[in-house]
Amino acid sequence: MNFLVCYDIADPKRLQRIAKELEKVGRRVQKSVFCFTGTRRELDEVMNALTQIIDPTIDRIQAWPIRTSTRSARVDVGAALPDRGVVLIVTPDDWRLIEALENPAENDEPLILDD
Repeated sequence: MNFLVCYDIADPKRLQRIAKELEKVGRRVQKSVFCFTGTRRELDEVMNALTQIIDPTIDRIQAWPIRTSTRSARVDVGAALPDRGVVLIVTPDDWRLIEALENPAENDEPLILDD
């Protein structure tokens, strides 16, 4: 299963530590956003490890399950990391994360947030 992991960390040193830990287990899609692929149990292990680094009174880490779907076309808007463009579309009735690869293969599927 895929999970979208996002964070807001107040201290630059803690921020670097969180980013390094997530780079070990996930794929960065924006500066403070990662895609993690694993089981819910593996996500819980990652989140527990990250909890040991943060100050829970001022920092925050969130994770949402995402699923793949071919219902949506790829979209790339704005500045992105060198090899990725990511768009999060939020409406009152729906959430969608659409990941567009710079050179997508025909069988690559966008990632869509579960409701």
